[in-house]
Amino acid sequence: MDLGIRGRVAVVAASTGGLGRAVAEALAAEGASVVVAGRRGELAEEIAAQLPEAVGVQADLSAPGGPQALVEAAREAYGD
Repeated sequence: MDLGIRGRVAVVAASTGGLGRAVAEALAAEGASVVVAGRRGELAEEIAAQLPEAVGVQADLSAPGGPQALVEAAREAYGD
C-alpha cells in the first residue's frame, strides 16, 4: 500500500506496545521517519533501532509538559 508519506515525519504516542507499535512499524514501512514514544524510554529506543528511520523518546503525555516535550524531541530529531 502506498500512503504517500515517504519522507514525512510521524510522531506515534504509546508506540512501545500493542496497536501503537504496529502503527509505528507500518508507518516506517511506508517510508516515514518515525518518533517512537512511550513512558518506557529505553524500550522506545530499542524499538526505534529496529526500524529503518526512527528515534525513540521517553514521553508521558499525561504529565504536565509531556506533550510539549514530545513535540520538542521530534523537532530536535527531524526539524520543523
